[in-house]
Amino acid sequence: MTQMRKFEQEAIAKEILDTINASNSKEQQAMEKSSKELKSIRKLGTKMKSIQEQESILYKQRRTVNEEISEAVKDFNDSLTTSKYSLNKCYEDKVTWHTNEWEIRNDIERKLAIALLSNDWQERLPEIISSIANQFTGE
Repeated sequence: MTQMRKFEQEAIAKEILDTINASNSKEQQAMEKSSKELKSIRKLGTKMKSIQEQESILYKQRRTVNEEISEAVKDFNDSLTTSKYSLNKCYEDKVTWHTNEWEIRNDIERKLAIALLSNDWQERLPEIISSIANQFTGE
């Protein structure tokens, strides 16, 4: 007895599958017409598609505004006359102030080192602190 070849088995399996799919298709079409649950599910699908379209429109609008904010923050920072602080646009679309503490701290330490060179620095410490702070606050 000869054994059936693999491609012949696959052809027969495909024929059986096609028959099953045709039968299922007829049952599914009948359900599409008669099942209230299926009609409700289809309505939900349509509603979901509408929401997705609205979401896409809102996403595009949000992206446009996000780009406008980024450009406005950049322009604002470029217009500042100080490097002590700037505006930052953060991840969640928040705009916050950023103080350049590293640069300020270096300036303070340099000014403090010079002020502490005098012999009377201990008596003048509150005055030195106030003077240096005023240089950075504009008071």
